[in-house]
Amino acid sequence: MKVSVVECSQGRIEHAPVLEALDRDGAVVLRGAFTREAVDFVAAQADRWLENPAIAGAPGYWKIDHPKKLLDPCVIGGPVYELIVGERILEVAEAFLGSECLLAECNLKHDAPVGYGYFPLHTDFFVGWRKKEGTLPELDAATLRRPVALGGAIYLHDTREGAFSYCLGTHKREVPPGWQDVGNLPADVRREVEATKVRIEGLKGDIVLFDDRGYHGPDLPMPVSRTVILVDYYSAAVFGRRIVTPYSIWSTDLGRLSSRQMRALGAGAETWGDAWNSLHAKFRRSPFYRTIVMAVENAYLHRHLRARLRAMVGR
Repeated sequence: MKVSVVECSQGRIEHAPVLEALDRDGAVVLRGAFTREAVDFVAAQADRWLENPAIAGAPGYWKIDHPKKLLDPCVIGGPVYELIVGERILEVAEAFLGSECLLAECNLKHDAPVGYGYFPLHTDFFVGWRKKEGTLPELDAATLRRPVALGGAIYLHDTREGAFSYCLGTHKREVPPGWQDVGNLPADVRREVEATKVRIEGLKGDIVLFDDRGYHGPDLPMPVSRTVILVDYYSAAVFGRRIVTPYSIWSTDLGRLSSRQMRALGAGAETWGDAWNSLHAKFRRSPFYRTIVMAVENAYLHRHLRARLRAMVGR
């Protein structure tokens, strides 16, 4: 089994083969959808931002567990918007969804080769799904018979080990509550699903588009590190104008964005969360959080004490 690869010129992406592959398999690779200059710029900047964690205003990555480093790709600025909200990609997403779309979630993710699996094959949606308890919409079986969101994995380097994997055709299955992770499936169903798994290897700059209703995830464990940008375009017709959390967009980048791109990034939209409850705030629950807070609070204590001493002596 293989996933279709659609070669894209710098003109309009031909929708027919992309939509056919998504309908049939649930996933497709677009090759050449971005300029080499944009991909190289983003990849180089990603390496720089991933060197150190974000501490006390110093630029850097977020940490939520041992294997992963995360980053809001918008902080890279400039050409990153060609990758995450490029007009041609938005056209494909909206043709697939039959609706305007919003970039509901977007993360740059670096995975380390830790030697074990830590993120199971899963589907993003199931019958009765809600983003948060007590929030709307709640997805029913009828709604989930059509596409509700389009995910994407953008490779920032040639990727083989650890590549994005998809269980072909599983986007057409009805997923009841409790079946979101493949490990929770009945044994016979799990065998059926896992038999359709394909590791989607790709080149630097490829984007794997996939129907979120199918089972997917990274190929784990992996012997090498990998860096990708993960995007998720939600149907405005299904979810309304909502995104998960706002993005860190530089004011100097606003002039390069079209009205369509601004809308996709969530201009004027509602959010399901806030800064205190977002994914990147998870480190607040780490046992080391208070120690690091204390270190930051006292990082300039020696200067303060020296200044106080001078002030007292000079009286």
